[in-house]
Amino acid sequence: SAHCREGGVLLSSGPMENHALIVALDVPSAREAAEAVARIGDAVSFYKVGLELFLADGPETLRMLRAEGKRVFLDLKLHDIPRTVERAVGSCLRWEPDLLTIHAQGSVAMVEAAVRSDDRFEAESCEIDRGGISYTWDTVCFLEKKFGPVLTGKIGVIFGEDLLPDYDKWEHAAELAEKADLILACRPKYAEDNGKFCNSPTEKYGKNPMVGVDRFNFPYPHKIVMNPKMEISSSEIRRKIAERGAWRYLVGEGVFEYILEKKLYGI
Repeated sequence: SAHCREGGVLLSSGPMENHALIVALDVPSAREAAEAVARIGDAVSFYKVGLELFLADGPETLRMLRAEGKRVFLDLKLHDIPRTVERAVGSCLRWEPDLLTIHAQGSVAMVEAAVRSDDRFEAESCEIDRGGISYTWDTVCFLEKKFGPVLTGKIGVIFGEDLLPDYDKWEHAAELAEKADLILACRPKYAEDNGKFCNSPTEKYGKNPMVGVDRFNFPYPHKIVMNPKMEISSSEIRRKIAERGAWRYLVGEGVFEYILEKKLYGI
């Protein structure tokens, strides 16, 4: 399945149940990745390979993980013109990742091009088609009904820990936590001493958030992705472009050209 949330798309080739923790191999070489997997042993069966490790030792790392019987989350956030993303996804699929990410900031066409490489995936535009306010609860109910005959587990909803203090204000929050797998991702903070997140600070919503809540004491059933935290976000890029600030260094060449070509974010 392919589901778009918070500017990204997660392509999944199988159910997420019984994999409560995905460990990020945030290391620069296959040797260090293998050492980390050996140290953790049987405690974890799902690992994330990001762009740094994939570019340095991708094939060797993926072969090692498969040989150890581990599941693979290939987190590359592919972002380019639709045809290029389509071909890139096709190349990635030869490694048979259980999860693969592409960036969805560009357009629905990019997502649709990406999933054409594998008939197990489908780009779903229900939130766009619905129009108006779109609640996660409505989307999960829609997807559950649509894919009910082929679902073997719960639908996964991935979101950053910066949204946790406001989660109890979500539409049908308690019911959603039971119906879906809530999968929490790490988000960077401006500084550990002030505790404010770089992306979507809770204060701007003015909803009397749950004070002191983080991914480890979140009071709803959930799973955790121990992903690397990067001091950058799509919000920051959009802000810099709007303010006519320097932003070229924040994105790759393909992304830079795509934003200019499509005249995104007020360019």
